[in-house]
Amino acid sequence: MGLVLVVGLAYLEKVDKIASVVGAGVGVIGLAVSVFALTRSDGTLPVAGARSVQAGGGIGRATTGDNNHLTSPTPRACLLDSLVG
Repeated sequence: MGLVLVVGLAYLEKVDKIASVVGAGVGVIGLAVSVFALTRSDGTLPVAGARSVQAGGGIGRATTGDNNHLTSPTPRACLLDSLVG
């Protein structure tokens, strides 16, 4: 019984180390995919239909629909936008 416990604990230690390495690898791959997705700038975003609004970096104002008219001036940039760049 004691031998089974020793072998079982040794096996768990090995599996723990393997799981740690695999988890770290998956984390690095996830980070790489996230950085790639956030930094790519191919300039084209998918548009769902004929009346869809496409935004690359953000939308200051979007008017959709038939016969819409803008009645107010364009909103000023947010303070946060000027701080970010």
